[in-house]
Amino acid sequence: MDLLQVTTALLIAFISSLVQSSCGFGYGIVAVAALPFVLPYPQAVALSTMCAGIMSAIVVIKNRGKLRFDVLWPCTLTSSVIVAAAVVFSIGKSNEVLMRILGFLLILLSLYFFFFSEKVRIKPTMVNGLIFGVISGAGAGFFGIGGPPVVIFLLSALDNKDEYRSTVSIQFTCNAAIATTTRLINGIITPQLMLTFALSVIPLLLGIWAGGHLFRLMSEKTLRRVVYAFMAVSGVVMLFK
Repeated sequence: MDLLQVTTALLIAFISSLVQSSCGFGYGIVAVAALPFVLPYPQAVALSTMCAGIMSAIVVIKNRGKLRFDVLWPCTLTSSVIVAAAVVFSIGKSNEVLMRILGFLLILLSLYFFFFSEKVRIKPTMVNGLIFGVISGAGAGFFGIGGPPVVIFLLSALDNKDEYRSTVSIQFTCNAAIATTTRLINGIITPQLMLTFALSVIPLLLGIWAGGHLFRLMSEKTLRRVVYAFMAVSGVVMLFK
């Protein structure tokens, strides 16, 4: 990576952490939509996953007393298995094909959140937890985006926003740890990528700090719509690149 690529990756880390600290999710959506333009797809997903994992772990540590494992465990159980399998299965697959699939997925997600997120309610049953865990694990393993399915499930299961934020973060942390370990074993994570990751921690922490201030100044609805619009535009670009 040259200096411009590294600088761009650090800027993406800042913006992604800013979004997630303001909305409770979205790091992977923003980072994986942008990083493939400066990094090969496998390394882009790996870097996004590592950064999102660190950010989620910080939230878990700070809010460990508000975790709801009783609601989350079905999602975590299935996603932990699926995420590792998805990472291994994606190795050697065409980056162009995966980017086009991701573009299509981003468009679908943006449309869902724009029009249906406040209308569709998922019952917080164990079966639904297992199903959404499978979807989350597949999304995290293939694309580094495992958040939306779990967000949909937990928003229906939990009314307390603090419980939601801390509980969803433990899911992201588990997925990130397993996916990163699998990629490390299979040689996807290089020393140069680890250096970029280490440098990304600084803008990531700045994004967390700034996101807290932005959350108080900007309505959550407005910020979410900005994110969804970005998802849709990024999806179209990837789909037709």
